[in-house]
Amino acid sequence: MSRSRVLSFAFLVLISASVAAGAPPISLSPLHAVYERTELVDLVVTNTGATDIRVYSNLVAVDVNGQWTTWPYRIEDGYAGAPNVYPLHPGESKTITFDPNRIPQLPPRPVDEAPRHVPSRLKFQFRVVALAGTSDDVLGEMQTEPFYIKHPYK
Repeated sequence: MSRSRVLSFAFLVLISASVAAGAPPISLSPLHAVYERTELVDLVVTNTGATDIRVYSNLVAVDVNGQWTTWPYRIEDGYAGAPNVYPLHPGESKTITFDPNRIPQLPPRPVDEAPRHVPSRLKFQFRVVALAGTSDDVLGEMQTEPFYIKHPYK
């Protein structure tokens, strides 16, 4: 084998190893593309690795400028604050449930203010971060496919 082929092969192995190292040891359940305001959105996170891990999740939403931004409320209860962290043993799963009914209502519009455009649906995705079981070392993160909540303010 020529030196250039050996170097090319070594380079490919190195790239493959670094990509594999960046993937967290978790799997995420598939989601529907669209949910009604009355439907719960369940995400199942499974530890696919051989060691204990901890996971947390938050929602990211598309803002009025079309950019993804972190939703400022906890998924599970709709309150502001840090996300809940869940320990997962190898093979164990945790269901994280988002209740769209916890989307805060828009404040009332003052009488002298022009009406605002209210979206007919909001675009979200879950962002899940895996941490080492006994430290805050980040093992990686994954995101679900985007999904919509129809009629978010009705």
